[in-house]
Amino acid sequence: MNKPRLESNVAHGWRWLLALGLLMVAVGFLAAFNPFATGIATGLLLGVAMILAGSSLLAAAWSDHVLSHRLVELVFAVLLVAGGGFSIFEPLAGAVSLAWLIGAAFVAIGVVEFLGSWRNIGRNWPVLLLGMADIVIGSYVLFALPPTALMILAVLVGLGFILRGMIFIFLALQLRKVAT
Repeated sequence: MNKPRLESNVAHGWRWLLALGLLMVAVGFLAAFNPFATGIATGLLLGVAMILAGSSLLAAAWSDHVLSHRLVELVFAVLLVAGGGFSIFEPLAGAVSLAWLIGAAFVAIGVVEFLGSWRNIGRNWPVLLLGMADIVIGSYVLFALPPTALMILAVLVGLGFILRGMIFIFLALQLRKVAT
């Protein structure tokens, strides 16, 4: 009794998923090839996210009963809200800061991979190479000039949208096969 409704939903739902996938691929290409607009959008979203996180941390600080915890939470809440406000008023600077943070994360992960695989280099040489690659890529992003960092961020955001869009397209086509 429930099966025909499910088949009907699948028959119509795959089209929406396909449309979403195509839209995400298009947005991904726009993001990758327009670093200025991507930087502004990313900086604004970063600012809003930081303000929301800071506000929730501020609320948590008021409910904490331990004074030392409350002070730490208040300091981090103020820093998050201030950083978020800065990113909203200077979205390109916020986006560049995010790109540099991603570069630092690549370096940190690369160092951990490199050191972790060094002991068993005979068996873990792919991880050792990956660690070295992460260190090189991360260093490049971390020490890049702002326009280059912004371009790298735009490409990463664009690729993220493109890959997710391609996955949605693939899933939609699989659902279409089930529906027919």
